[in-house]
Amino acid sequence: MVQCNIKSFSLIRAYLFILFVFLFIYHNDSVNAQIIIKKYINAEVLVFNKLTKERAIFKIPAKSSISFKNFNIKVNSCFKIMDKDQDFVTNITLEHIYENRIEESENIVLYLIKRNLNIDPQNPYYEFKLLRCNDEKDIIVNNIYNG
Repeated sequence: MVQCNIKSFSLIRAYLFILFVFLFIYHNDSVNAQIIIKKYINAEVLVFNKLTKERAIFKIPAKSSISFKNFNIKVNSCFKIMDKDQDFVTNITLEHIYENRIEESENIVLYLIKRNLNIDPQNPYYEFKLLRCNDEKDIIVNNIYNG
């Protein structure tokens, strides 16, 4: 009876040791995992009208806006997440203009690779896609805002 308990105790200790080692390794990996973000100065965005099939590509510097149809498209930021996927992300404020006033404003997020994470605009007729982020300096826009 005593030997059976000693064997059981040794087996439990072995399992606990393996569990401890696993948790230690997992904890160190999760603590050491850092997400590095590289900021870019421009976002290249595709605007697609689903009804007319009209497409327009804009290179918009961060902290600036352009007017297109009944929208003001403001790029708040564009960056690359330096993880295994190396995904580009942009944050855009989309203002819906009606009779020269802002009718509605919404914040959308666009991913280059993980497009299933995109926050789509409320207007069902337009689709917005991030094509890339870049650091080109020869881009001219018509309106710069502080935001």
